[in-house]
Amino acid sequence: AEYMGKNQSWRQKYSLTDFKNLNFKNSSRIERCLSANFENNFINSLESENLSTIQRCLIVATLYGDLWEIRFWTILWYFLHKHKSFDSQDTDVNFALSPCYDYLVDAQSFRSSQLEHAALLDSHRSNYTQTRRCIETYVMLGLRERAVQLLLETEPNSDAFYTDCLSACLVANISSAGVSQQFGSTAKLVATHLIANNRLSEGVQLLCMIGKTLDACKYLMTYNKWQDAVWLAKASVIEDTERHEVVRRWIGRLCSSEIDRKDDAVLLWISQGEFFHALELLVSMGYNDIAGLMLIACREMNVLCETTAVTDDSNEEFSSLSSEESVLYRAVFTNYARYLHSVGLSDASRYYCHVLGDLIGKDLIDELTVNDDSFIM
Repeated sequence: AEYMGKNQSWRQKYSLTDFKNLNFKNSSRIERCLSANFENNFINSLESENLSTIQRCLIVATLYGDLWEIRFWTILWYFLHKHKSFDSQDTDVNFALSPCYDYLVDAQSFRSSQLEHAALLDSHRSNYTQTRRCIETYVMLGLRERAVQLLLETEPNSDAFYTDCLSACLVANISSAGVSQQFGSTAKLVATHLIANNRLSEGVQLLCMIGKTLDACKYLMTYNKWQDAVWLAKASVIEDTERHEVVRRWIGRLCSSEIDRKDDAVLLWISQGEFFHALELLVSMGYNDIAGLMLIACREMNVLCETTAVTDDSNEEFSSLSSEESVLYRAVFTNYARYLHSVGLSDASRYYCHVLGDLIGKDLIDELTVNDDSFIM
């Protein structure tokens, strides 16, 4: 029932009420499940011809309360639209991810939310600890004028008065004069000494001030401060390639056996526009249904591979792809066809066997036909 709500691209017309001439195992049970789980207003919404596969998947995930899938389909929808140019008549692109998606939002939106957060904290600070946190944030965000103002607010009777005055001079000088080669070399050496002597935060701030933000991120990752590193990469003004490098290393960390948070890694790949790697990871995780639906959604928007009309004798579906892409997409649809067969959707399974072409599709049909007369062509 859940799958029937998500996708019916193998049918000429999407329907949750018309099951005539469909080859299902336990079709009466599926009809009862649909009636029990989908109210009429949901059925009417899902049967709209204007909905894409992603939109239907998102509606069904919301109905079933699957929080990870809700995040997955929302993020995929946003970044596919961001990746692809659409006609001005397409109003679906006019939305932004909520700040609650945190590191998954694009860098510009993330930086804006962090600037708002810093301003809010600044307006409500009531002690030196909070002021110090604001100063550190402003330095790393590049808002040095405000950082200098806060440094000069330190009370003369404070133990930090002298160091804050010197820090104000340092930050102001860098802001107005830039960084000479000699100063930059010295500052980097000082930052290294600070980090080596358990002053990671101070060293990172100094590196940020002299424009060595990527080096600061690398130090944070070395000291196992992965989220701090990603925060800095996303919130600061650095090159996209440098930001991607930091996020990629975090993804590798999340996929390690020590951490094993591949669900989060998939979402991060999508947020980087790396749909191929996200699909690859889904396959390795055994998420065959999600991988199949993701590839279908990407094909609908001509991302990853062009949509090709499928016929009974189609064998050119993947002819325009690289060998690596072809191997992955065939694996996705092979596993997807097996999954559909396992849940009793024989017609849907047969359709994706045809997508695979004559040779692989025929072998898969022969495999699935064993001990299953309902699957015979």
